[in-house]
Amino acid sequence: MTIIILQEAPLHHNDNYFQISRLELVKALRASNVCLSSNRQNQQVNFLKSFILKKTHFMQIPQDVDEKLLASLVVFSKYITKCFRKCHRIFHKFVEIHSDYLSDNIDLPVELKLLSEPNVEEEEDLIPPTPPIASEHKRQKLDHKKPFCQLSRSVKYRESQLIRTLHDNDALFFTAKLLPGKLASLIKLADTPTGMTLDMMLGVKEKVELVKRTPQQALSFLLNNELSKSQYQALINTSKNCNADIFPSYKSVAGMKKFCRPDNIVAEDLEVVVPLQKLLDHTAKRILSDHPVLSEMVEKNPNERFELLMIYKYGFDGCGSFQTYMQRDESGWVPQDASTIIFTQMVPLRIVKRDDLKFIVYNNYSPNSAHSYRPVRIANEPENNDNIFAEGGVLTMKSVF
Repeated sequence: MTIIILQEAPLHHNDNYFQISRLELVKALRASNVCLSSNRQNQQVNFLKSFILKKTHFMQIPQDVDEKLLASLVVFSKYITKCFRKCHRIFHKFVEIHSDYLSDNIDLPVELKLLSEPNVEEEEDLIPPTPPIASEHKRQKLDHKKPFCQLSRSVKYRESQLIRTLHDNDALFFTAKLLPGKLASLIKLADTPTGMTLDMMLGVKEKVELVKRTPQQALSFLLNNELSKSQYQALINTSKNCNADIFPSYKSVAGMKKFCRPDNIVAEDLEVVVPLQKLLDHTAKRILSDHPVLSEMVEKNPNERFELLMIYKYGFDGCGSFQTYMQRDESGWVPQDASTIIFTQMVPLRIVKRDDLKFIVYNNYSPNSAHSYRPVRIANEPENNDNIFAEGGVLTMKSVF
């Protein structure tokens, strides 16, 4: 990277003419609260105008000179904003590329270039006021030769009051960051956007309100983590000992299981069947209860009736090599092949609006996960083509579209 050192000519007089470089104006903009790449051009122009008038010691200028100055500053502001954005808002890159332009002086009105020597009264106004001292004896006390740490508390307060009167708070804060020692490093760290907050430095911890889990949320947590009853009870006891009683009792969690089962489950000796329509209604009800998208739809149109369409898939799977004990059923019949079980399962994929299929209310992002499967039928049957085609035909007839 090539580093170009520009020779600044911020303020020099040639034949009683005032001149100021464009580089000094750019640096003044950067040091102020006005951003170089900001769209607020009026702020940049007003700041540059006040900066130049302060350098020239003009308090007021004629209207025609003011118009010429503003026109020149508007052109300058537009150009540097455009160039600074093209340099990706990197200041050293901007200065390096446009060094020739920035090294020249800005075009000012001829009337403004004439020097105006400041009056003595204006120079006295620029000097900050000295705090009043009651007597000459107290003034001599301030001219001490002892180190500051060896002074009395009252003298330290007077010294600090004098410093705060003569200097701005921002200047004092910036000076404190430049001092050697760990305290200055801590102040510097606190002044960064990603640094420590004042509460963190003082050791003040924010009071966080605990959110108690509902029985339904606790049941989901228990099943997803495959916790046993004893493990869940140990988790409750540990949370209570740490003053974080957020989990409900196991009895209330176990009571939520009955709401997870569909109605009209038919259980026989060799099979368990759930009616497909009941399973679909129960699955849709569980998905859409307190769903954020549906709640927003109802809130916007409380009197409108929404027709939703649930898209699902079903499939079959089987497993075998189970031990058979040749037990008879209620009719006295002994199953010939009870060592194989065939499963019929359904998975919800998506819920959309019937009149607008592109409006998705619910989307299953893990359709092949074992947690997404809903059992439709479990039976002791051989896993062959005849049984699978027969079960597929039954489901096709019962499907709801």
